[in-house]
Amino acid sequence: MIQPPALTGCVLACVLALGCSSGSPVTASPDASGSDATQSDTPATDAGHDAAAAQPTDAVPTDAVSTDAVSTDAAAPGDAGPSGCTVTGSFLGAPLIVADCVSTVVATPSGTTTDVVIVDFASVCGYVHRDALHGGSKVLDVHFSGAAVTPGTYDTPTGPVSVQFANYDATCGSPSGESASSGTVTITRNDGTGIVGSFDVMLNADHATGTFNAPPCTPGTADGGSSPCE
Repeated sequence: MIQPPALTGCVLACVLALGCSSGSPVTASPDASGSDATQSDTPATDAGHDAAAAQPTDAVPTDAVSTDAVSTDAAAPGDAGPSGCTVTGSFLGAPLIVADCVSTVVATPSGTTTDVVIVDFASVCGYVHRDALHGGSKVLDVHFSGAAVTPGTYDTPTGPVSVQFANYDATCGSPSGESASSGTVTITRNDGTGIVGSFDVMLNADHATGTFNAPPCTPGTADGGSSPCE
């Protein structure tokens, strides 16, 4: 899936294919109107990140993973979604109506990648398991790379965390998107029950804030091929 971005080839293929490989950021390019729009060479949510032999770290044990479907009722902007995540503000000038969110922790030869993926569709963990993308979806990926994430406040994009947004069309083609140009991400808890925290970021001209209480989800093993669009 969603392998962020991860669900961005790691949903956002790192963002959406959840997991994203080492969290390559969505790069911004001016659109016709002069505003920045981002295009990613690979989908921005590999929420599971493009990790071929991803193994969850101790921070998120596999026995804590839940694949139960969540409610299909979406939350209004700023309200808590069924998963306990909230988003207020806009991305590319439009809101993200939260329906679900998960967290993934993957050990790679170069370190640990951690993602909190917030989406506007239900049952995102199933997409993470299948390394699949969801057509016509919006994905926000809070991506940490390097060491295991501990409680604290982190600057973005100068610190170890990036915040990326991707808007996929019906065929899951290269998404439009944008990355945080400034702001902070605060982690208050990271354990076997999930990752809890908040963010306050600027993405070009957009300002977004939110909170997350994201349950753990284990991404499927990528086979090196393209992520299916479902």
